[in-house]
Amino acid sequence: MKLVALRAEHILGLEDLNAFQKDVPISVEYAVSLEEGGGWAVLEGEKPIMCGGIAQSLPGCGHAWTILTRRWRRYARGIHEAVEMYLDTSDFERIESVVHCDHAAGHVWLKRLGFELECPRMRKWFNGNDYALYARVR
Repeated sequence: MKLVALRAEHILGLEDLNAFQKDVPISVEYAVSLEEGGGWAVLEGEKPIMCGGIAQSLPGCGHAWTILTRRWRRYARGIHEAVEMYLDTSDFERIESVVHCDHAAGHVWLKRLGFELECPRMRKWFNGNDYALYARVR
């Protein structure tokens, strides 16, 4: 496992996405915009298995995002520690993240990362699906 600075090609190279992310459309333009916001990629050899970052949504407020493949769990402990350090060293006072309401493991992970549930159900928030809103505030 190797942690590197995010590049659009990492996002575009993700394969075998997590079931809750497989229907998320990822265009070249979207991948480039995420790269410009900064972030990280986890590589297995040279193959990306996970990407993430924090995009600024408002002054002092960021939106944490991840795109996961099914292979990330092999490195769950190391990834968790790296993401936790990334969040801890962020300049944002408030970091938000959303998770599909039915994605139990996603809810657990956000709580372990120090996020608190703020809105248990945002109806039809993305792609007609319901999501929950979490926030981590300093």
